[in-house]
Amino acid sequence: MNHKKEEAQSVQSVGGIWRNYMKQVKNIFLLITLSTVALFIVACSGPSLTIEIPPEKLQEQLDTKFPIAVQEQDASVPLDIVLSDPELILEEGNDKLGFRVTVAITMPDMPVDGESLPADSPSLPSPPKGGPSGKVVRQQNVITGKVTVFSSLRYDTASKAIYISDPDVTELDFEMLPEELVEPLSMALEEVLAEQFATDPIYLPQDEALVQAATAVLKSIRVEDGKLLIEFGL
Repeated sequence: MNHKKEEAQSVQSVGGIWRNYMKQVKNIFLLITLSTVALFIVACSGPSLTIEIPPEKLQEQLDTKFPIAVQEQDASVPLDIVLSDPELILEEGNDKLGFRVTVAITMPDMPVDGESLPADSPSLPSPPKGGPSGKVVRQQNVITGKVTVFSSLRYDTASKAIYISDPDVTELDFEMLPEELVEPLSMALEEVLAEQFATDPIYLPQDEALVQAATAVLKSIRVEDGKLLIEFGL
């Protein structure tokens, strides 16, 4: 009888030891989990650097990228396009860089005074007729207007520069632009600007911390108090 009682007590003792052991294991596992989470939070909220670029500096850099001249050959009538006189746009709270440019579109060698364009050509306002003795006058037709563009910004670690990317034409302001030219012109301008800015970045102030950071990551871009603020994770 005593032997059975001692055996039962021994089993209870072993069970107690096992429960205590498992409790300690759970506590250790919980501690490791919390430590891992803490390290992750610290890593995500590591050191950062915010560079402030005043609008006059951005305007100076935009001025160096214009004028841009290109000939659009895909249109039914060849178009000579010149973009010039960029005006910086910074909208409070916006994470994109905006600018407005003057666009001059020349449709060379336009037929007038009775001559006709191909059937699929866009209709344009007729230029003045002229020329002595009723001769046919061939005259260039120039349309000018303003285009508003907003673009994303991309940081390149190797060059320590900001690249303007994904330009988006948000507004075309022309008095005499045919409706059928609006979409193709927007697409052509976006392509031209994307190609231009792909190799012509905005160079940042040479902040020592940014220059030394080999793996700086662009965290956020915002406009605040009329200035462009670019935050990097170092």
